[in-house]
Amino acid sequence: MPKVSAIVPIYGEKYTERCVRSLLEQTLDDVEFIFVDDRSPDSAYDIFLGIIAEEKYAHLKDNIKVIRHDVNKGVIAVRRTGWEASTGDYIYQIDSDDWMDRDMLRKLWEKAVEGGYDLVECYYWIADGKGGLSEPECPEQYIRNAYEDWIVWPGTPTLWNKLFRRSVYQNEITWPRYPFMEDYVIATQLLYYASSRYFLDEPLYYYFRNPQGMASRKISSNRIEMRTEQVSIMEDFMRSKGLYDKYRTRFTVMKSDILQDAWDLPRKEFMDVFPKERMNILLSRGVLLKTKLGHISKMLGIHGIGKIFGLS
Repeated sequence: MPKVSAIVPIYGEKYTERCVRSLLEQTLDDVEFIFVDDRSPDSAYDIFLGIIAEEKYAHLKDNIKVIRHDVNKGVIAVRRTGWEASTGDYIYQIDSDDWMDRDMLRKLWEKAVEGGYDLVECYYWIADGKGGLSEPECPEQYIRNAYEDWIVWPGTPTLWNKLFRRSVYQNEITWPRYPFMEDYVIATQLLYYASSRYFLDEPLYYYFRNPQGMASRKISSNRIEMRTEQVSIMEDFMRSKGLYDKYRTRFTVMKSDILQDAWDLPRKEFMDVFPKERMNILLSRGVLLKTKLGHISKMLGIHGIGKIFGLS
């Protein structure tokens, strides 16, 4: 059984080489590389084939699995396809437009084995694609709180800076349909099942803030629908674990945040977002007063007032 199964989407020719090489040049030995071609409409797959055919990677031939989807299915299907094909002791998932330090998997795996941890994660850089990097990301609040209260995740509701033990993935996981916030939905469920966790205080991952990425796209009714479904999945998960009452206020605030994002939608579409829960949102102590006033003004059709409350 390999030490780590690394699941890699092949999609988008612009970033394929950077991502693939950062995986193949890892210093950890015995890595199972699972490349899932999601039928990118450009030459991403051909670029990938050219890279793995290079002599410098010949020694990795037996470690590489290539799976091709019949049609484009999206990042969630890639993650699930890769997981179902994996055999490693630990599972790692990367995003197709990011890259990693060549020592990342080795350092995460060594710490996981040393402490017998179900989860090890690390700091990350935010890259602008022009050579610029942020300060290492992961708020101190996250380090203090995340492992004490596993849903309080102000920093990194992500998969790409985390190494999970295989057995964590073998629990019942609800895989979302939509690609927006899918990291939050999947990773939060996995974190619930990870009984032992460790945070490695070292930036080893490079997250590219892609201006064309899902998180950067303009608010639309479709995006609001995606976010609404992701919250619904998490609510159902909490109920199944008997934890919903503990986090009820948090979910109310999340729904209020979605309403804020929906502010620029036509009023009719805005009114269709959480219609049965609007009163709970307006009465919640967790929602700021100015936010409540903004919601009310939109409900009443008072145009322009949203700017006063910072909602548009």
